[in-house]
Amino acid sequence: MDEQEKTIQDQQKTVENKSNIRASLDDFKTAMPILSQRKMEINEKTDQIEYSWKNLSVMDQTNFTIFLDDGKDGKIDQINVIVPFQTNDEAKTMESLGLAYRFIEIASGKKDFMDEFFNWQKGTKTNKRFGEVFVSRSVTEAQGGYVFTYSIGS
Repeated sequence: MDEQEKTIQDQQKTVENKSNIRASLDDFKTAMPILSQRKMEINEKTDQIEYSWKNLSVMDQTNFTIFLDDGKDGKIDQINVIVPFQTNDEAKTMESLGLAYRFIEIASGKKDFMDEFFNWQKGTKTNKRFGEVFVSRSVTEAQGGYVFTYSIGS
């Protein structure tokens, strides 16, 4: 393979790996007022800005949400949502699922996919595409339940 072919392949990979998140930080704040109501931390790095919240729960659960702007261009490239699932508290588990669902809904611009989302939660498949947005899910056992990490746009 010559240098030109390699460059073309690299460019195609870059395009394929670009995030398809359809919303800006302001779009998320408008659609989810709790993002404006809770303290947001900003961590600016050389090539990236992280916007993070430590607790978006109304039920006093600890959760973490991080938005990544890789090019410092105002576009959200990835969202990481880390939420607990309590085996003994269905209401808190539903809140965690609802938070993850809402972020995916806004990021994808897709509506009315709740059945698809909940069926995915019950299954063993860890990756799924919602609209044009790729979402991966990982699960870790924790005291009293599990911790789910959703990477949206990854």
